[in-house]
Amino acid sequence: ATAYNVSSKDQIQESDLAYGLPVWVLHVDTTGGFYFVQSYNYRGWVDATAIATTTSYKDWIEFADPAIRGDVVVTTARTVTINSQTAEMGVAFQHVSTSGSTYTIKVPTRSSAGALGSANATVTSANASLGYLPYTWNNYVTQAFKYIGTAYSWGGADAGRVDCSGFACNVLRTFGLKIMRNTSTQNGTGYTT
Repeated sequence: ATAYNVSSKDQIQESDLAYGLPVWVLHVDTTGGFYFVQSYNYRGWVDATAIATTTSYKDWIEFADPAIRGDVVVTTARTVTINSQTAEMGVAFQHVSTSGSTYTIKVPTRSSAGALGSANATVTSANASLGYLPYTWNNYVTQAFKYIGTAYSWGGADAGRVDCSGFACNVLRTFGLKIMRNTSTQNGTGYTT
């Protein structure tokens, strides 16, 4: 999903939303084509076709807090394709089962009408971890170095690229640490779990 500047979708993009991250829809524009959403660390306008909606708290919380049902599987690769979607580093999914080096996870789906659904998908241990990674210096450096050679893009606007604050968010999410999205709000604010 791509978030747009609050005043106009024609303004410069300031941030992005990773596949699988939950949001609250706070407002719908008059055309129904854009939602004003709030994620754990940012808010802005998003193309409505990039969001699956539900009015059920039970359904929403399973993706908002996948650990509520047990173990989580966290993406640790720079990006990984899951059910034709690109998941960035640090996104947690509900763990369903393990077979060898493959995890089955529960992922969000979107119906043609925009409703939230779910499906099982697989990801390998080469691209994900069962549970959050231990927050050690070695793990931090290992995760950060996975971005070597990745081009910079303001607000993560270009596919396959990342901006500085998005890089920090993605790396720290692999440890279960959530920080604000922009450098101006990251500076001196610490993190939340």
